[in-house]
Amino acid sequence: MPLTKFFTTHFTDSATLAINERVKEMWAQEQTVFHLGFGESRFPVHPLLRDALAQNVHRKEYLPTHGLPELRTAVASFYQNTFNIPCESPQVTIAPGSKLLLYAVQMILDGALLLPTPSWVSYHPQATMLKKKSFWIPAKANEGYILTLENIKKTWKLAQSKGHKRGLLLLNSPNNPTGGMLDLALLKDITAYCRHEGILVLSDEIYGMVTFEGNEQRSVAEFYPEGTIIFSGVSKNLSLGGWRMGYAILPKTMPEVTKILGTVASETWSAVAAPIQWALSEVFDTEGVIDYVKEMAIIHGLRTAYIWHGLTQLKVLCPKPKGAFYLFPNFGFLKRGLAKKGIKTSEDLATYLLNHYQIAALPASAFGCPSTELSLRLSSSFLDMETDEKAQNILDAFRQNGAKDFIQYLPNLQNAIFRFGDFVKDHQ
Repeated sequence: MPLTKFFTTHFTDSATLAINERVKEMWAQEQTVFHLGFGESRFPVHPLLRDALAQNVHRKEYLPTHGLPELRTAVASFYQNTFNIPCESPQVTIAPGSKLLLYAVQMILDGALLLPTPSWVSYHPQATMLKKKSFWIPAKANEGYILTLENIKKTWKLAQSKGHKRGLLLLNSPNNPTGGMLDLALLKDITAYCRHEGILVLSDEIYGMVTFEGNEQRSVAEFYPEGTIIFSGVSKNLSLGGWRMGYAILPKTMPEVTKILGTVASETWSAVAAPIQWALSEVFDTEGVIDYVKEMAIIHGLRTAYIWHGLTQLKVLCPKPKGAFYLFPNFGFLKRGLAKKGIKTSEDLATYLLNHYQIAALPASAFGCPSTELSLRLSSSFLDMETDEKAQNILDAFRQNGAKDFIQYLPNLQNAIFRFGDFVKDHQ
């Protein structure tokens, strides 16, 4: 019997990881590529974090499955101080990244998954791997992919008509892939509806500290504490993706879920590496580190805004980002010209841009949008910070000169917009 007969599900790689590996292969071949495809925050490790890790390198013991008590306390303190969310350490579970916690919680909880369109590339595949049904909440490209309460209601009614009695609404604000944020009025309306319907909210707040232009992050848990599970970590706000430390904050009303999550941890990942947990516990909520997070958010904002302004000047329809470091432009206005080249889907468009304009981007279809919508996910985080040395230079330039003329230190970012200009001109 062929080994494939034993497989129960068709698996594919994460689109974000796949494009990053492809770009690195092209760079190794000395090809020019403008890497807008991978959302890795590239700033240097803060000296306090670096020193704390060095001082705890001797830590080699197995740690509790829910996480080091000191780190759980630090996370609870951070969330309470930063977002004014009442939180105590027993509510916190530490894991090797928030992605794994999202998977584990979906495994534990019954219910159909309600996903905004577009949504991060791993939400739907995780549900599929768990044989959980996903329902996409519709949104339109020409309206900036805005999430509305009306469409949430329609989607939940559809799920109920298919026999689903429990729902899990997955929200991500600031958002990957659009950079959008839920405004306060909508947030209150959504949480009131979810409370009424008994829908649990899985709130991915991994970009909660990466906001700009005066936009303030408000946690869903502020308005629906009894029915919201928060997911976050250090990969985006602290540029520590490779450290693999994420956390979940569960409501006090869900002690049984917290207990089961600990069981899942004990049978799977056991614990995040001891030196990393000890290091983060010492500096996670310190003033110097928080100030650094705010500084990085300003730079992310400047870089993302430059791309947005460049695209809108080219008449590209693109929602204005308020946080994170992503953009989700739509090239539907070039549909006729692109069709002449055989480009009819977002996958075609992403491949064409990489092969002919050296622009690496992700197709909208990876985020739950119809393939025929000619949208792309762009990340502003990698360009001109491709190496640790370049990343340090960008940080130094900002500290010396501030926002004034900051763009002069971003040649690849400028050239990427020039390439988009060439692309638009060639296909109008």
